[in-house]
Amino acid sequence: PLTVAVTHAGVSYAAAATAVGIEHFKPAAVINQGTGGGHAPSLHTFDLVIGADSFDASAWISKIEKGHYLGIEKVAQVVAIAEKKRAEENNEDVRFLIADIDFALEKLKDLRFKVIFLNFSDPWPKKCHAKRRLTYAPRLERIISILDDNGELRIKTDNEGLYEFTLEQVEKLPLTQIYATTDYSFDKEHDAMSEYERAFREEGKNIFRLIYKKEEQR
Repeated sequence: PLTVAVTHAGVSYAAAATAVGIEHFKPAAVINQGTGGGHAPSLHTFDLVIGADSFDASAWISKIEKGHYLGIEKVAQVVAIAEKKRAEENNEDVRFLIADIDFALEKLKDLRFKVIFLNFSDPWPKKCHAKRRLTYAPRLERIISILDDNGELRIKTDNEGLYEFTLEQVEKLPLTQIYATTDYSFDKEHDAMSEYERAFREEGKNIFRLIYKKEEQR
C-alpha cells in the first residue's frame, strides 16, 4: 500500500509527519517532496527529494527516576519528534499528550502526580501577556491541583524575568520552596538535560531553577 501525507512547508512539519508515518506504518521506503524549500535552503518549490537528506531532530526523555511520565505539549510536530525518540529507545514508561495546558488539566483533573516539571516554558515577556505564563498564580494553582500532597514542582528557565515573576506568584500558593538558584549547575545524577537547555548553556546563558514541595491539604 501507498500512504500519502501532506504538511505545511518547513523542516519541523516534514520531521513530524515523517516520524509519525514511520512509527505507524513502518514503510519500506520514504519519499519526501520538499515543497517550499522545506528541507534545505538550496531547494526550491516543487523540487523532488528522494532519500537525499534527513532532518536534524532530537528529543530527551528522563530515565533518572523510575516511574511513568506524561509529557504535555501543544505543538504536534514537537510531540512527533519526541515520540520517535521514545520509540527508538523502546521506553514504555513515557507517553505524550498533544494539548494546551488548560485543556489538559481538565482532562487530567482526577489524576495525581508525584512530580511536575515545567521546563523552559514560554516566558511571555510582555507585561500585558503575564496571564498567559504557566506560572501565573491562578493557572499554577490549577497545575498543582493534580500534584500529590508533598509532591514536587520543579521549574527550569533561562529567563530571569520569568524566574522573578514565578517567585512572586508562588507566594500566593500552598507551596514551600526547597531550592532556588539563578545559576544552576547541572546535576547529571538527578536531572536530565533537554536540547533547549544544552543550547542555552552553550550560549553561556544562566539557567534558573526552582523546586517547591506542595503542602499537605487538610
